[in-house]
Amino acid sequence: MTEQGTAEAGCVWGKDGGKPVGTKTGRACTNSILGLIRSGDMSLAAGAKAGGITKVTSIDAESNTLLGSVLVETCILVNGT
Repeated sequence: MTEQGTAEAGCVWGKDGGKPVGTKTGRACTNSILGLIRSGDMSLAAGAKAGGITKVTSIDAESNTLLGSVLVETCILVNGT
């Protein structure tokens, strides 16, 4: 999280009042099981490609877990135009 924080994908709250920071959003994720087996591409390039983004304006991250650290999905959300 940045100093401003994020309210949802594509919006930043704080200084800009929650205005969208990009017209497109792409998401790139990795999944892991017990921290031993990992799959996926969580790169900035993969997130931009997934959203059809050529100019990145902001990046955010999210993580979802199931049963503690048994199953973990970590993603980046790329916003831009």
